[in-house]
Amino acid sequence: MLLALRESQSSLDTVCAMLDCDAVEIHDNRLQLISTLGSTPIGLKMYAKVCERQRALQELQQKGGPRKLTLPSPWTDNDLASLLSKGSYGNLESLSLAFTNVTNACVEHLIKLPALRYLNLWSTRFGDAALELISEHLNQIEVLNLCETPVTDKGLTYLAIVYAATFREISLQASIEIAKFIGDHS
Repeated sequence: MLLALRESQSSLDTVCAMLDCDAVEIHDNRLQLISTLGSTPIGLKMYAKVCERQRALQELQQKGGPRKLTLPSPWTDNDLASLLSKGSYGNLESLSLAFTNVTNACVEHLIKLPALRYLNLWSTRFGDAALELISEHLNQIEVLNLCETPVTDKGLTYLAIVYAATFREISLQASIEIAKFIGDHS
């Protein structure tokens, strides 16, 4: 806090990120962060931008949420769950979780996205168990990227049964288990 009061850019950025992400649950601590930003001209401008982003997000969520969303690479199952629990995402058609740290555990949240048509899971730890649930609950998916995932032939069987007629594209490049399966059967 002291560094933010001294207008350290990295400290101000951190305080803003904490407010942006609702990382502070205790109301008094949140007020302290806001007060810190409001104590300097640079901090005040940065806080105004935080407020502007939050207003825009609220407005977007009131309209049914965004249509397209790309999450940053360090995100986890918990981050995704937290995001999806904080608003409306009923209009979400395109979701990229590429290079994030999501696993099969995030599928319980993904199956609640009724408009989802494009799902990018490139280089995640998303496997067969999750694909089974996806195939049971999200039969409107048209494009699925499973490159560099631990998906096996079993997972593809779930997809083939449900999506044979609706898939426009499925990407499997460098999916290790599929490559082993193809190698064993060629």
